[in-house]
Amino acid sequence: MRTERLSFSVESVQAVPGGWQLEGAPGYHPRHWARPGDRFDRACCEHGRKERKVDLVVVELTGSSAIVTGAGGDQLRPGDIVSGERLIEDRGLASERLQRPVDATERLSQLLVLPARAMSAEAGCDWSPVETQLGVALPDDYKAFVDAHGAGSVDDHLIVCTPNAVPDGADLVQHNTWAHECVRLDFAGPDHWSGDWPLGDASRWAPNREDVPSWFEPGDNLISWGLATARRVVSVSLVSQ
Repeated sequence: MRTERLSFSVESVQAVPGGWQLEGAPGYHPRHWARPGDRFDRACCEHGRKERKVDLVVVELTGSSAIVTGAGGDQLRPGDIVSGERLIEDRGLASERLQRPVDATERLSQLLVLPARAMSAEAGCDWSPVETQLGVALPDDYKAFVDAHGAGSVDDHLIVCTPNAVPDGADLVQHNTWAHECVRLDFAGPDHWSGDWPLGDASRWAPNREDVPSWFEPGDNLISWGLATARRVVSVSLVSQ
């Protein structure tokens, strides 16, 4: 069995007979939206603040609303995110679940029905200058995926950032410059965020670290490898320094 994450971003809440109607947007790809009978067991504000337990069962869910029943709906406010999990039977063999990065990339390419990148003198990336600029060694599976398929989007939903991509927003280095500025603003607050300081520099964080996730430790770093087209949400990988 494997776990699949579920979430819904709440813009408004209205009590209805037997439950609540939530206006907003489900998280992740439509294939991973909550289904009738799935449960949301946590609610929080943005960045995981003010987390509390709920027990909400999904009755109905669309791309802009959800009807839920159970306990905790009266606690929800605009701007909250409700989340939960569901267990999915993993039909793959154990040997398929633990794979080398190249093998995992090939398997992902098959699942997404992605065309192979035309082999030429320009195929593949020179990763050394990019890793030097970012100050990290990027994951092998990410590099194998980009070398195999180049720049582009997956299912018109997820843009995978790559070196020297066009437009600039999809260029890995330039995108991370923008993403780090956004995260510094969250971590340090509007009065102290400016400057090119490492995200793991805890001396720059707001004293109560309200907007620093609990799993992010001093000395850690974040590398953004992609963004969703609909909501422009930065996707990140944690890199421990």
